[in-house]
Amino acid sequence: MKIQEVTYSNFMEVVKDKINLDAIKAHAKKTIKAKPVKTDRVDKKEIFEEIKRFFKKMNQHNFTVTISLHQKSKMYVIKVIDNETKQVVREAPLEKILDMISFMEEFIKKHRRA
Repeated sequence: MKIQEVTYSNFMEVVKDKINLDAIKAHAKKTIKAKPVKTDRVDKKEIFEEIKRFFKKMNQHNFTVTISLHQKSKMYVIKVIDNETKQVVREAPLEKILDMISFMEEFIKKHRRA
């Protein structure tokens, strides 16, 4: 029996003959049943109800969720905070990254003029 070395770069080449992608796609279509997405209109009331349910669930698990506007980038930042330690557990997008992007945008604008 010949053992073939599989690396990150040759993975797809090694497995492409050994897997049946059509069978996987067919199985995925049968097992994954997602709700159809309304593309014509978004109901604000439904969105707010989902957000309320999410906040309620997070509070039950002793977390607080905050949503704030990053002033320079005008993007929203969502933070999950542990109620006991008051530490940020998750943050998306990272405020430090938004600060860095804003700084770079200002730097580029400033140096284009010069």
